[in-house]
Amino acid sequence: MRRFLPLLLSITLSGQTPFITKKLPIVSSGFLPVYPASARGAGITGTVVIEVETDGVRVIKATIKSGPPMLAKFVKENVESWGFYPHIPVRFESRFKFVLTPSNCKTFDPFSPGTTKLRLPYYAELTMQRPIDCDPVLPPSGKELRK
Repeated sequence: MRRFLPLLLSITLSGQTPFITKKLPIVSSGFLPVYPASARGAGITGTVVIEVETDGVRVIKATIKSGPPMLAKFVKENVESWGFYPHIPVRFESRFKFVLTPSNCKTFDPFSPGTTKLRLPYYAELTMQRPIDCDPVLPPSGKELRK
């Protein structure tokens, strides 16, 4: 057992063990993420994964790893607006999930802001109703009015 202690110590100190986690910085300022109207109108949903690198107080690099391009553009702009309380410079991944819920003419509210769950800096979930066209002349059942 004694022979393996120096090896274990060197692995632990070099940060190569899988159970060591880095402390994420605390977001102190930035814009509130929103579901882009263009993506919502096109019915685009999905999760955007972005790698964020900080200098100790702000984002110095944001790289999209995956996700729908139309949503990724807005995520990158949002992340680049973040400021942090002073911390040791770090690199981490953040996920933004965009969800459109089903709606119908009875329940659809075009002015509803939806819901936003924030666990910054590592997760955000934005949920809104799927946009639909409701004809005000037709009753909600979709049947034509009879004269």
